[in-house]
Amino acid sequence: MSELITNLTQEQLQEVKRQLSIYSQGVQEIIPTEELEQKIVKSVSENRPLKIKLELDPSAP
Repeated sequence: MSELITNLTQEQLQEVKRQLSIYSQGVQEIIPTEELEQKIVKSVSENRPLKIKLELDPSAP
């Protein structure tokens, strides 16, 4: 995966950071964060949308 990161342009790296920042807003935790970052890198490098699943705990107050 580090090969994908090294092949990204500066603009693509900024896009990865921007998307990770947006996805992290208002969430308690992301499991695992590294995997999400890798998926964002792959999505940006292949220029295709990233699908994200939202799992909520219905028993939470």
